[in-house]
Amino acid sequence: SLKEAMETTMSSDREKILASARDELASEQKKVVELTRSKLALESKLRVLAQTAECRKASSFVQERETDMVVAAAKAELDGAHKKNEELENKIRFLEESHKESLDTSERKYEEISTKYME
Repeated sequence: SLKEAMETTMSSDREKILASARDELASEQKKVVELTRSKLALESKLRVLAQTAECRKASSFVQERETDMVVAAAKAELDGAHKKNEELENKIRFLEESHKESLDTSERKYEEISTKYME
């Protein structure tokens, strides 16, 4: 009878311990599920942030290339304008020299004609 009472008590204690362990295991499993969800959410956010950073980096690269292209185009335009200006200055010099030669020739002819009439 004492033996039965002890076995009943031990059996009851064992079931209480098992029930408590099951409850604790279920609670821990819930925590694992919650932590796994949090981990997956954080990994997803990290992927989005990495993609955003990559997009910004690519956008910055594109903007730099566009700026380089604009600068190169402006430089080419400026070089073209300098070349055109130089060509125009050369034409002006040529025309001035031609005009001067023409004037010199006209003056000589005028002097020749004047001299002939004076004689």
